Amino acid sequence: MKEIPLLTANDVECRIKKITNEGAVLLLYKTARVDMRILDEVYGSMNWQRHHEMINGNLFCTISVWDSEKSQWVNKQDVGTESNAEAEKGQASDAFKRAGFAWGIGRELYDSPFIWISGKVSKYDRFHVTDIRYDREKQEFTRLTICDDKGKERYRLNGTKTDRQKAKEPTEEERRQKGIAAIAELVKKNNAAEAFADFLKQTTKKDDLNALTIDELQSVYKGFKKWLEGGK
Repeated sequence: MKEIPLLTANDVECRIKKITNEGAVLLLYKTARVDMRILDEVYGSMNWQRHHEMINGNLFCTISVWDSEKSQWVNKQDVGTESNAEAEKGQASDAFKRAGFAWGIGRELYDSPFIWISGKVSKYDRFHVTDIRYDREKQEFTRLTICDDKGKERYRLNGTKTDRQKAKEPTEEERRQKGIAAIAELVKKNNAAEAFADFLKQTTKKDDLNALTIDELQSVYKGFKKWLEGGK
């Protein structure tokens, strides 16, 4: 079977889930038109079909795709839920979209990040996805940009989760420089440059902080601070 393409920015729409005094929470979704277009493009308009049926009072949709290699129809089914307006039509559309998920259409939306729009938001405001990227292998969004009707950017996500974590984690050299800066501040605050020079040489047999490891820097900081608190 052919691979389903990832959704583009034009395929994804935004819905306001919750509004507070500080902002709003948005959800991403696809419409039934997107499912139909992708099914046409991937399998051909004459090679797929849909049908609905009631099972125990619930409306199910089955999307069938013709498998030319096996010379048979392959079926995938899911159930829909009613919408606030036009319950029967909404339920049929929802069932179709859920069956589309079963075929892999827009399944990446299940991995959508938490989307918070800060600032004043009313129920009449509309938001649009202007850029969207997804890493299928890592199963996570790498980029997502959302703007309002005025074209103002209101949300941005850059990089994979791993990339963002790495960006926040300091490097070994950054940790080293942070330790040196903390010691320098402690020495300056207590006007104890000469005392620290003696302390450093006695405890490490070294006179250059840059020659110490991160663990040694932490030990020197704690040791000299304790020495200061105990009285010079």
